[in-house]
Amino acid sequence: QAFDPDAFRAKVLTNAHSKTERRMRAMFHYMPGYMQRREWDRLLDLWERNMEFLYTVTVPKFGPKRRDLWQPDGVVKGPTLHLRAAGSNEFAAAEHINARYCSNFTVKSL
Repeated sequence: QAFDPDAFRAKVLTNAHSKTERRMRAMFHYMPGYMQRREWDRLLDLWERNMEFLYTVTVPKFGPKRRDLWQPDGVVKGPTLHLRAAGSNEFAAAEHINARYCSNFTVKSL
């Protein structure tokens, strides 16, 4: 079953007043029956760190949540593929930035 963000908001985030309550609601609705709670909590911690990192590297240096921009340590030397929907310009800035840090950068529209 595909992830439905509207269903997630309605089931998990609506009226959840704390991080603990959101985690418990997410576990109740989405944790597979075969998974142990300890593994679920480990994955949530990992996903939380990954999302925080993505937020850190993508939020611009202006606006209400201003942060310093993250800069990579070097250039990716291997082939790098950026896929996007045909006609979509949503991530044009990402293409421009990634091209600076990838020596063999290719963009394909689907």
